[in-house]
Amino acid sequence: MIGLRRASVWLIAWSSLALGAEGQSSTSITFNNFNRAKTYIYDKATSEWEDAAGHRVKISRRLIVKTTPDMGAESLLKITPYLREPVLLYQSTSFRYYALKIQNTKLQSQLDDLTLHKEVLLVQPDILQRRLSNSNSSSKPSSLSDHQYQDYLTQTGLRSMLRNHRGSGIKVAVIDDGFFLGHEALSKAKRLTSLDVEELSVISGDVSNGGMHGTMVASILFGESEEVEGIVPEASWIPIRQVTNWTSRSLLAYQHAKSQGADVINCSWTSPWLLEPMYDVVHDLAHHGRKGKGTVIVFSAGNKGVRIGPADNEASISEAVIVGAHDHRNQKLKRSNWGPSVDLYAYGGVAKAAAAEGGYTYLTATSLSAAIVSGIAAILLSEQPGMTAFEVEKRLKSLFVSDALFVLDKDKGSNSYGYSDLPKIQ
Repeated sequence: MIGLRRASVWLIAWSSLALGAEGQSSTSITFNNFNRAKTYIYDKATSEWEDAAGHRVKISRRLIVKTTPDMGAESLLKITPYLREPVLLYQSTSFRYYALKIQNTKLQSQLDDLTLHKEVLLVQPDILQRRLSNSNSSSKPSSLSDHQYQDYLTQTGLRSMLRNHRGSGIKVAVIDDGFFLGHEALSKAKRLTSLDVEELSVISGDVSNGGMHGTMVASILFGESEEVEGIVPEASWIPIRQVTNWTSRSLLAYQHAKSQGADVINCSWTSPWLLEPMYDVVHDLAHHGRKGKGTVIVFSAGNKGVRIGPADNEASISEAVIVGAHDHRNQKLKRSNWGPSVDLYAYGGVAKAAAAEGGYTYLTATSLSAAIVSGIAAILLSEQPGMTAFEVEKRLKSLFVSDALFVLDKDKGSNSYGYSDLPKIQ
């Protein structure tokens, strides 16, 4: 299996990437993020680090290092004698990202020494944020709510479209908290090599640890059962389990999606704030993925009901497709985030979805909206595989006038919108 061989090559290299205890001796650390100095102060009582804005994170004794594309691991080790176990996390034609363990010295001093090297483009500590899954779920919402989603599928024409276009030939990666792969709604899914970023292993069998959110999202896309009808059940699915969003883990997740040839990457979540390495890989995939045509990367806008500002989080990345949520009345959900970076809105009311413990639950909000848009992007690529990622985004945003498949953010936050039309797929 070609996909498994490719994954195995990376997993051998990643096997040394154990997290271990932080064991910090420093009281502060300063590094650059988008050419701005960012300082964190260590709180010994909680083993967490806090910045001036109140963001609290964990920091490991490992550095994330961006280099020129030709710089190898051996060259990195020669910069100082305190660097250990270099691991290539992400590889592009214009840069590389490595993880390096630091031994017997302060993290700050090694960060500073690496920053001075001419082939080193960026250095940051490996940071753990608290990922925000942009959904709400409930075991017993009203039947009317699910009926509204079914009406949405019918009234927008999406249901009839799915009879002829089911995502065949397209690879969709889903990065999420895990998946119940043995669920009846997902048992028929065309699954490619599945990566567990937490365990640094290929997922085997039908169950991966955790996965309430990921199981719901996956069933909206790939589900096939009497209870759930997925948008693209014939697309190939690349499941990527990532529970904690250490920078190193996130880079590995995107590298796996890239190595498996993902056409679309669904991210129904955001982080509390945007780190430059995350922007770099999304930018690279959007421009150079799919052999130069660009990978379509979909992020949910988030559910705090706030305006998204520049570099706030992944939902501020212009190269990605950012999706807000509207209800069955085509009104923006009050809890849906909004702002100039939000490209479009899709239904985010309530939809029945597979549950990680078996049976069914309900998915709502921008996680649902992002999954719907990822499915439509896959359908568009299935019909016209030569489209670039930016042509897909333009097509999505230009579909207007009609019922409620997508809603353009005309006035950045009000509840009045111009409604989009269905894709004209024959």
